[in-house]
This record gives sequence, C-alpha cells and structure tokens, in this order.
Amino acid sequence: LGILLSWLVLPDLIRVPLELVSDSTSPLALLATGAMAESATFKADLKSIGVLSAIKLILAPAAVVFTGLLLGSSGMIYKTSLLEAATPVAVTNSVLASQFRLRQDFASQAVIISTILFAVTLTAILLFI
Repeated sequence: LGILLSWLVLPDLIRVPLELVSDSTSPLALLATGAMAESATFKADLKSIGVLSAIKLILAPAAVVFTGLLLGSSGMIYKTSLLEAATPVAVTNSVLASQFRLRQDFASQAVIISTILFAVTLTAILLFI
C-alpha cells in the first residue's frame, strides 16, 4: 500500500501533523514503559531477565562478529549490523506486552535492565569497531 501511494504528495496541512504524531511515537513508548515499570514491583524474575539480556547484549553481537569474521566483513554495513545487534531489548516489547496483557512488568523491567547493562556492553562493542 505504501509503495502504491508513494507518488502521492500530501499538502502541508495534512503532512506536518502526521509527521509530528510520527515523531512522538518513540518518546510515548518510553513514557509508557516507565509508567509500567513504576507501577510494578521490582520482584521480576531477574534470572530470566539476565538470560534475556545476555542473549540480546552478548550473544547476538557475538553472532554478528563471528559471521563478519567468517565472511571477511569490516565495512560500514558490518559496523552498523554489529551496533544494531548490540542494542538493548526494544521498547516495543513492553508496549506489545501491555496491549496483549502479557507479563507487562517483566517486559518493562527487561527493557530497563537491558538498557542499563547496554552502557557496559556498548563500551566493549565499540572496541570491536
């Protein structure tokens, strides 16, 4: 649908408000995650969150490094892939958990804890770039 309508030029009266709404999506998702985490008690399954964070922050970047070494990659695409793989658990997870009423506390705390741990792992990842 997007490709079919890509030729369509919207007037500024419609385009600008849509861009403003689009630009506010990520900050609102972060705000919602913070609100979910604030209302939840911090008794989440820290072992599960630790495993999830280790997979996302260590195993995924290691897989990219291994694949890059195997293929002989070292350019901008490799570096971008490595940084993308090293990012913390996405805020989208907590938003979806809230929408479908599935362990919202776990999802929001996983986002927060993996983001805090990301400060440490990012430093190590930057050494490889």
